[in-house]
Amino acid sequence: MKVQLFLLLFSLFVSACTDQKTSSGTEQPSEQISALSTEVEQEGKVDEKPIEQVEALEEEDADRQPVTPDELDLPRLDEGSGVNILPVGLFHEDEVQPDADQKEWVGLFQKGDSTYLKRVQVNLSRENDPILDEEGQKTGWYVSVENEEDCILLISGVELSKGEVPSLEFSKKSPVPGDTLTFTFGSKQMNIYVTGTKEKVSDDWYEVENYKMIVASEVNEKTIEQTIVAKANFEDAIITMLWAGDLDGDNQMDFIIDTSRHYNMSVPTLFLSSGAKEGNLVECVAKHVSVGC
Repeated sequence: MKVQLFLLLFSLFVSACTDQKTSSGTEQPSEQISALSTEVEQEGKVDEKPIEQVEALEEEDADRQPVTPDELDLPRLDEGSGVNILPVGLFHEDEVQPDADQKEWVGLFQKGDSTYLKRVQVNLSRENDPILDEEGQKTGWYVSVENEEDCILLISGVELSKGEVPSLEFSKKSPVPGDTLTFTFGSKQMNIYVTGTKEKVSDDWYEVENYKMIVASEVNEKTIEQTIVAKANFEDAIITMLWAGDLDGDNQMDFIIDTSRHYNMSVPTLFLSSGAKEGNLVECVAKHVSVGC
């Protein structure tokens, strides 16, 4: 009886140990696999910080709206002014009126420190247009006057005083947005300032958009501001001041400005104070357009 009881107890003990080993043996590998899986996931996990930075930059770029082009395009020519201008030099056939040598012209000249107006005879001659003509063809016009090397511009259709005329030198001939030119003419002070956006692309060049050139001066104790040039954008070009002074003898400022927005185009433009409409300082009375090729 005692032997049977001992064998029963021993059998129960062995069964319990076997169950414990089996249970312990199934749980331990599971824990190891779980731990290993976690470790692999951590090692293979991509660093999310750079992705977040890229997303932030993309959002920033999306928020940065492009500059909206301004539809204002100035100057607008006063078609009824009757004024014509003409530079000297070689031009394409359609850039010079064939009867230009039959008109009365006054030339604006500058030699040294002296600037003067004098009556001139314009000469036209046919020349080979190196851009459009074949060898032997002569469709181009060459415009010449006496002392043409000193000639700034030829003007017709308006009465101008002859002899020396007061003129100004600009501290910067091609102002960009943010620039202001201040000068005194007679007893009056005038400001020329430029607005718009600019992005520097080299040491001496900017990409400019929504360009506006504004002149401001006091007239009858009242400050008048007038936008005389406005361009939405440029093609490797910028507005250039060619000359400033008093051409029409009214003691007010007149301007000659190249208003081209394209590198392959020249557009000298004449602004006269004597033609200004009420509330303005000057009027665009003439311009000449020529292209290189």
